[in-house]
Amino acid sequence: MLKRLAWVGAVIVFLTALLVMAPAALLPQFVAIPHVKLENTEGMIWHGNAETFFDDQHIGLLAWRVRPLGLIEGKLIVNFTLERDGISLAGVSTSRLDNHEISLAGDVGSRFVNVFTLDYDIRLSGHLLINDVRLRVNNERQVESVEGDLTWNGGPVRFKLANVLHEVTLEPVLGTLTQDASFVVLNVRRTRTQAPVLAFRFDPETGWVHLRAFPAFLEFANIPSNYLMQDADFLFEVSQKLL
Repeated sequence: MLKRLAWVGAVIVFLTALLVMAPAALLPQFVAIPHVKLENTEGMIWHGNAETFFDDQHIGLLAWRVRPLGLIEGKLIVNFTLERDGISLAGVSTSRLDNHEISLAGDVGSRFVNVFTLDYDIRLSGHLLINDVRLRVNNERQVESVEGDLTWNGGPVRFKLANVLHEVTLEPVLGTLTQDASFVVLNVRRTRTQAPVLAFRFDPETGWVHLRAFPAFLEFANIPSNYLMQDADFLFEVSQKLL
């Protein structure tokens, strides 16, 4: 028994030593997140930083620090931050044998969000606040659970509806992340009346996102009600393949 404990302890010490001494340049070989690339790595695997890209879009500087004591419990725990002009995020990544969890909080400016929305004739302003979003995936990269809240602080918005350009100033909205079967769902509602205005359904396996706008969106966005069909449950629905 003592020999077995000594052997386990020696393995832990050996793995920890490797973790401490290994350069961060090795990290991109082990990161297998679809569409995410790490470049210009500096430091060590246990404590370093790298420029992060989503496809060809630069996201920001990712800095991380591994908690070595987590290895004793059979977990790889990493504290990380992602910084860029208009982006300030912090979180914790916890990897176990059968799943991987990420918790995230911070602030994303409209300048970054608009990089992805301008192709859909949508230009936002203000900031998107991420309030303790939690995501868990299994070893097959399937989403097991997602939860959290988002807040957009409002401001001028430009968008197209039925080929008509609208420029309005919108009030703040709240978003709630949940999971529905294989979909990651974001329900957006007004802060004043709690009325639902938008719902996003994203399928991580196929890369498709489906957007549905509800009747309350008309009053919220100060759009004439003649866009709404009589007794319609929703205003419109569009789908787009993102990945």
